[in-house]
Amino acid sequence: MHHIQLLRFLSGIITALLFLIVYITLSITMVICFGIVQLIPFRKTRSYTQHLCMFLFPFSWRCLYVICRAFKLWRWHPPQQAQLKPNGWYLVIANHSSWLDILIAGIFFSFKIPALKFFLKKELRWGLPISGIACHLAGFPFLDRKQTKRSKNKRLREKTPKDIQTAQNTCHKLLENPSTLIIFPEGTRFSSDKQQLQKSPYSRLLKPKSTGIGTIINEMHTKLDGIIDLTLDYTPEKVSVWGFLCGKLKYINISYRVIPITSELLGEYSTDREYRRRLQAWLNEVWVKKDATLKGWRNE
Repeated sequence: MHHIQLLRFLSGIITALLFLIVYITLSITMVICFGIVQLIPFRKTRSYTQHLCMFLFPFSWRCLYVICRAFKLWRWHPPQQAQLKPNGWYLVIANHSSWLDILIAGIFFSFKIPALKFFLKKELRWGLPISGIACHLAGFPFLDRKQTKRSKNKRLREKTPKDIQTAQNTCHKLLENPSTLIIFPEGTRFSSDKQQLQKSPYSRLLKPKSTGIGTIINEMHTKLDGIIDLTLDYTPEKVSVWGFLCGKLKYINISYRVIPITSELLGEYSTDREYRRRLQAWLNEVWVKKDATLKGWRNE
């Protein structure tokens, strides 16, 4: 038993060092590349060159995946592949169950679709050593959470007009080149406490909010090739960063489907109340199916 614990400890140390080397090397490379891109005076040329440099993100995910495979940090059975376009436009909607979600989504979709972009807290622009600056230069959207309104319980957040404006500006930029934006409609990671506080009707999910989806579809529907509904689950459900590095994450369940953009999903979210109601009802149905998938995995 002591030998196994020692091996796990040593494995965790080596894995952490390899992750750190990849993180520092690629983050510095990204800062240099995207920094040089910002010096290009012609907007279209600058935008296209930045798009070419985005391959550094899926490349970094792939490097991390090689390390994870080498040290057997998890097992998974990738689902049947739907047809995806490496040069398409996608919106990915996913349940938010772990700090691992972005890592796993990035690894799984690397080079299958354009590099994932996601919303980050404004504080992370400078709070994440090197990579925060790289994400800023690469055009990742940053939200100012200090300006975010809170509900009476001070735990459930709502989008402010400033957040919506940030999303709209981001979408306008994403239309210039093939792009993928991933969002978590629940707005926060799942926990039993939050589930009870919300009185969520789902067994494994929090209530989804349609604001972000409506805004993005409204701005990008002319280019979107589809909405990717991504479902993630982990065994055990909760694992720390150190536990992950030591191989305590046993299994990952992952599935996805591509939802086409139909007339039902189109409308003016900010002014059309009926459209907001219709889109929320559609999203609730998506969440019912997602919840059934999660329960099926747990029953297995």
